[in-house]
Amino acid sequence: MYLTGYHGTNQSSANRIIRNQKFHLSNGRKEWLGNGIYFYIDFADSLDWAQMRYNDDCAVIHALIKINEDELIDYDSVKGTKLLNIILEYIGTSLGGTPQENQCALANYIWSRSPDIKVLKSSFAKTPSKVKMLKDMREKRIEFCVRDNIENIFGICQIPIPDNIILKLKKEMEVVL
Repeated sequence: MYLTGYHGTNQSSANRIIRNQKFHLSNGRKEWLGNGIYFYIDFADSLDWAQMRYNDDCAVIHALIKINEDELIDYDSVKGTKLLNIILEYIGTSLGGTPQENQCALANYIWSRSPDIKVLKSSFAKTPSKVKMLKDMREKRIEFCVRDNIENIFGICQIPIPDNIILKLKKEMEVVL
């Protein structure tokens, strides 16, 4: 199977990624899907993230990731949810950080125990919750994290961002703020 991913970054990092054909791994205690290389499924989500973080210096890198289906854990699938619940039963009491730190610890636990898993994937709400509901009704963005610079990442190229898109995003941000 092939995953198409969009990686938001700044222009100097984009130049380095294109030149080296290799990504820098996110490494920290608050990574949503553990330590690795982050991609959005949707170009617009990647651009939004990069714009919020880097303003006019934003860039988006496109990549294709070739994996076998059994090398992916999709947190949103029935199988993925069952697996997460089993792991949480086992390690849950040892988690004592913030929700984001616990999320990262869970993903890193999967990485450490499952060398054949190359990608973790999940949806996350785009906005904070305004109303508590049984079902989360907020709009979602889908991210996936690749464990490392596996040989199956290819087609790495920068997506040009037209000036009119940058100006439109600036105007939208002014309305929100």
